[in-house]
Amino acid sequence: KVTAPTVTYTYALTTDGTYGSALPQNAGTYYVKGSFAGDATYGASVSAPIPFTIAPKTPTVTLFAKEVTYTRSAVTVNDAVIGGSVSDQDKPTGEVTTTYYTAYTDAATNTKTTAVNSGAASVGGAPVNVGTYFAVAAIAAAGNYGVATSEPATVTINRKSVSTSGMVSEIAGNFTYNGQEQTPAPTVRHKTGGAALTPCSVDHVHNGTDCNGDYYLTYDNNTNVSFYPSASVTVHGVGNYTGTCKKEFDINMYSIDTNSAIASVTGGWLYDGITKSGPVTVTFNGANVEKPTATAIGTVSSAAGGTYTTVNLSGVAMTGLNDQNYYYSELYTGVNTGVSVVITGVGLTVSGTKATAPALVAHLQNQGRIAVSAPVV
Repeated sequence: KVTAPTVTYTYALTTDGTYGSALPQNAGTYYVKGSFAGDATYGASVSAPIPFTIAPKTPTVTLFAKEVTYTRSAVTVNDAVIGGSVSDQDKPTGEVTTTYYTAYTDAATNTKTTAVNSGAASVGGAPVNVGTYFAVAAIAAAGNYGVATSEPATVTINRKSVSTSGMVSEIAGNFTYNGQEQTPAPTVRHKTGGAALTPCSVDHVHNGTDCNGDYYLTYDNNTNVSFYPSASVTVHGVGNYTGTCKKEFDINMYSIDTNSAIASVTGGWLYDGITKSGPVTVTFNGANVEKPTATAIGTVSSAAGGTYTTVNLSGVAMTGLNDQNYYYSELYTGVNTGVSVVITGVGLTVSGTKATAPALVAHLQNQGRIAVSAPVV
């Protein structure tokens, strides 16, 4: 029976290094020699060193899809799961980096994020703006583990609605009818107490794409006095924002509250010897260049003919186009002064003889019934 010779193997890191019997475990290149101690038939022998390599183990890298609402900040994916370790005590320790793309087919066919196409701070950096992106994580070689790359994970950043609570302020202030469109603007912020958003320039088309800001405004019922519906402004989100948010405000009536606001009073009566009171038309100096009108009862304190610049007004009621935008603040007191109306005298023919007519005219004049502007002949 022939017994196979016993060969002893020893290992070293270099060809001329110190050889030992400990088996290599870590990744790297080693050298091995086979030694035979000799026996009765054969003499001792040592082989030439033979190189061999323990290759690094390839780990696994896994990323998970992420979907968020626009935050004005970079959206990172930091939850890469590294697998493929030999044991809990021997895990991959290479640096993990994540690169972001706007388009990704494979490592050779891709488009990295930039400031222009995603708002990223650097090429391949985490995206900021609304859109769909791809994140790829890679772990560097270290120790017993080699390089590994994940499959791309989708990163979705959705538009934020301007209807979100706290984004759009109420309209501050009071507004009075002035004949013009009223265009108060709310404050629009990313969130309560957050950064103010940028409105589109007025020279940009508001079609959702051609706008150099975050929102634009439209107005409804914003000229005349607010009844129902109220005046309103609507915020329209564009770019990284979407949706609408409507805020109402009131346009109050223009108050006609001074004598100087009265431009004229149209009215008058024929003299009949009775203190006058009756319908007149009042024209006011209104907002802008408007001349609102009203009907009223005008009263003068005399019965005599002439022009009266002190006329009491009562029962004032606004009339005509746009007069719903005005109110007469003394409507409830029933009195105003400083306007004028005319009591027009009528022609008087006195019949009688030359001897009796002067006496009759003098009598009427003394009674305050007539005013004589020429001598009686």
